[in-house]
Amino acid sequence: MSARPTRREIGAFLAGAALWPQAAMAPELLLYAALDEPRRACALGAACLKALPPGQTPSQLAQAILQSLDGAAPATRQSFKRRLAGRVTEDFAQSATVEADGWLLSRTEAQLYALAALHLKYTA
Repeated sequence: MSARPTRREIGAFLAGAALWPQAAMAPELLLYAALDEPRRACALGAACLKALPPGQTPSQLAQAILQSLDGAAPATRQSFKRRLAGRVTEDFAQSATVEADGWLLSRTEAQLYALAALHLKYTA
């Protein structure tokens, strides 16, 4: 898998970054835009999809992540990333982990990477 992003990915990222403050932004795009390297997350995301319960849609994964963050999306990308990092720490403290392809991930990380894999699959 190439680490070089496609035009579509760049466009999606820029659109997400431009629309970040808007509450109407789709939750899946909001979470995808929070990733620093979405294409790399997709590689691990494929393994996460196998480790998580089958049949989850991007919308279901996004809702699960946002609910774990108390349902509210922060106003900036950086504050959102801080909340995600805090949630990851809480997952490990609560032993809410998923093993995927030899990686021990927090449930939130696994859901986020799985979401990235599904997003790429549906937009490729």
